[in-house]
Amino acid sequence: GILHDICKFSPAEFKAYADYYYGGRNEQHTLTEVVERYRHAWLHHVQHNKHHWQYWVKAQTWEEAQTQEASPMPDRYLREMYCDWRALSRYYQHSMREYYMLKRQHMLLHPETRRKIENQLGINPADDFGSVAHSLSMPAGHHRGMPASHEKVD
Repeated sequence: GILHDICKFSPAEFKAYADYYYGGRNEQHTLTEVVERYRHAWLHHVQHNKHHWQYWVKAQTWEEAQTQEASPMPDRYLREMYCDWRALSRYYQHSMREYYMLKRQHMLLHPETRRKIENQLGINPADDFGSVAHSLSMPAGHHRGMPASHEKVD
């Protein structure tokens, strides 16, 4: 609904997103600074919105999240996450299933949450994800993708 992602308009996120997506580089803000502010806003976003799987991993940095365990994600927020994934899959011209399979190995999910997602997407847990993921591609820095500071941002 209307409140989905409303925090993107908050002071913690809005200016960083606007600069990143609409060119906030100038003599006061280098590309590296714009990307770093964007990364901070993105981390704030996923840590404060229950429809992002990252919310359910309580960590302060991406690196910490790689060693943490996730809590189960309630169905209400799973459905909202599916809506985000549907939009992303349309934008990047992949199915939701392909999007998930491409990102799966980087998602720290509670086993029950992963089971629900894979069931919803019609994925057999025994599927070989490696060969499918390598056949798909995404643009550099995709999905508010925590791009490296050296990547071009227009």
